[in-house]
Amino acid sequence: LRCRGSVKMPAGRLVGGSLLALGSVKVGQIGSDALTPTEVTAGDDYRLPIETAVLEEEIVKKEGNRERTSAMVAPLKDTLKDLPPDKLEAAKTLLSNIPKINKKLDELRARIAALRTEARQRGVCRMLVSKGIYAESVLCLGKEVLRVREDRLGPSRVLLEKGRVAILPD
Repeated sequence: LRCRGSVKMPAGRLVGGSLLALGSVKVGQIGSDALTPTEVTAGDDYRLPIETAVLEEEIVKKEGNRERTSAMVAPLKDTLKDLPPDKLEAAKTLLSNIPKINKKLDELRARIAALRTEARQRGVCRMLVSKGIYAESVLCLGKEVLRVREDRLGPSRVLLEKGRVAILPD
C-alpha cells in the first residue's frame, strides 16, 4: 500500500507486505506473532524518485542538445559575417537556441527542487501504534530504518530521536 497522505487505522492490523506513507501512520498492530515480515514507512514520498528521474533524464537530453549545438556553431563564430545569408540565418537560429535550452534546464532543476521541498514539508516521520509491534517488523521514518527484534507492547510512538528510529511508550 502506498499513499501520499496519512494512514489512520487506530484498531487496524498491518500484517505482511509493506506500507509507505508520506504522512504519519496510526495503526493498532504492526506484524504478527507468526513473525510475518511487515515493513511500514512514514514520511517518504514514493512518487518523488519516479518524478525526479523523469526530469533528470530530460535534463541529460537537454544538456546533450546544448553541447551538440555549441559544438556545431563554435567553428562558425569567427566567420559569421562571411557566411552566405541562408547559412548565417541557420547559425543565428542555432545560437539563439542555446539560451532557450539553458532556460529550460533552469526550469527543470527548479521543478526538481520544488518537488523535493514539497515532499520534505509534507513528510511526517511519526507512527502511533496502539496495541503492539511484533518482531520481524521493519519501521522506516524517512530514510532511517529500524528492524524490530522483539515484540513491543503498545501503545507506542515511533519517531526519530537523535537521527535514529526509536520506539517509545505512549
